[in-house]
Amino acid sequence: MSLQWCRNSLVFVFAGLMIASGQAAEPVLLGNQSCATSTCHGGVITSGPAWNHSLSTWIAKDPHAGAGLLLRDQDSRPIILRLNPAAADSDDVFDNVLRERCISCHVTVAAEDTRAGEQLPNAVLATGVSCESCHGAAESWLGEHVQADWHGDKRFATSTGMRDTESVIGRAATCVRCHVGSRTADGMVRDMNHDLIAAGHPALRFDLLLYNENMPRHWDASSEAENAFQQSAIRVRDVGRAMNLAASLELSAQRAVDHLNTRESVSLASNQVPWPELADYDCFACHQSLDFRRAESTVVSSGVPIWNAWSTVRQLAITPAAMASLSPMRSDAERIAKLLPVKAKEWRSNAVALASQEVSPSERLNQIRDELLQVRKLSWYEAAIQYLRLDAVQRDLAKDPDKAVVAEQLAKDLSMVEKTLRFDPDRLKNQRGRYHSPARFDVNKFLEAMNAALHTALNPASDASSAKSANSANTARNLSIFLSRSAASQP
Repeated sequence: MSLQWCRNSLVFVFAGLMIASGQAAEPVLLGNQSCATSTCHGGVITSGPAWNHSLSTWIAKDPHAGAGLLLRDQDSRPIILRLNPAAADSDDVFDNVLRERCISCHVTVAAEDTRAGEQLPNAVLATGVSCESCHGAAESWLGEHVQADWHGDKRFATSTGMRDTESVIGRAATCVRCHVGSRTADGMVRDMNHDLIAAGHPALRFDLLLYNENMPRHWDASSEAENAFQQSAIRVRDVGRAMNLAASLELSAQRAVDHLNTRESVSLASNQVPWPELADYDCFACHQSLDFRRAESTVVSSGVPIWNAWSTVRQLAITPAAMASLSPMRSDAERIAKLLPVKAKEWRSNAVALASQEVSPSERLNQIRDELLQVRKLSWYEAAIQYLRLDAVQRDLAKDPDKAVVAEQLAKDLSMVEKTLRFDPDRLKNQRGRYHSPARFDVNKFLEAMNAALHTALNPASDASSAKSANSANTARNLSIFLSRSAASQP
């Protein structure tokens, strides 16, 4: 009875809002209050179905809920002051920096809220990244979504305004709007550019698999859609990386377009968009030691910064000529504005194709092994991506009861691989790090750890001792060749 009352009430509220808004072209954000009753999404956690306490779970456990108020804390304040030193003496200036540079990602707001204006009430920041940031502005679907026939893919039709957060493609597309960035989505600028990184904000290195795992479940973890999503960690990571690259290509093109549109600005005090945008490049090509007596394992591009290394490694083959044309000294904004949207569309199509592919753990293991055997020089980025690919294999093996033993051992081996990738591997948990780049990355230690991990995965315990012996010998021989070749090729 109460659920029917909730449905009827929401339909009434929804109809009233549509009349009051005059059938606005852009759906209106209604806020969490439209979801908060105990008969809707504000119920007691663990009591009833997951949808009934999804808002309560978000408020209590999800870091997104506190993302807005985070902008007022002592870690964020120095970043704001570096972006605009005048903010130290003016609350209005401080809050306008938040409006123009921060809240499009940290708070659920409309485009007009991100323009310079009056001070930001803490009540606005307290909303954090709430329901409508991910699910879409509720005005267009609030009444409909409580109806009995609201299920299946029709919920995510363009006409409904509700975003797809269930499929791997839909979830990735939703996340990259903030976690990679965009200068056009929802009419807002979400751009983690070099200014923000230099001011102290961490660079964005999004991984769909890990981010999704770290989110407290405020949805039905046993649903058919969720089971399909969780079926293959390999697929989630592959699709996530392809969508990362597509979003990065789109963002770079948008930066180029905005630069071309603002380059005639009279002064840097205006909204001029700089070019080249250094956030598009491999950070460590520039941020590395200038001590030439010691070779750097991070130098992977002969002095030319690699374009968007985190996303392009193992995905987009950049020829030396293309790398030179993309370099900060030669990058042509007009060419980028035309070329990269085409490549972005291609990679979104690639992501869709990857979403329908089945890659078994054994297939991926052989791919990783073969790729490492062929590589001539290993960068930190390449090593990190190969670690993540092997990590996805381990997660899929762990789902198979017959592979539990090898999955457990592989997890231990991977912890040693991961340690070789840390910037400061000997730092204790609560110590301040001394190093902020992979300048001390030891490629041979990484390869030794990967050797052990691949040996575990490729040679699981077997009753067929002779086959095991032959496989082990073959794997050891191949990897020893790989180790000696890679060690010899390092500077």
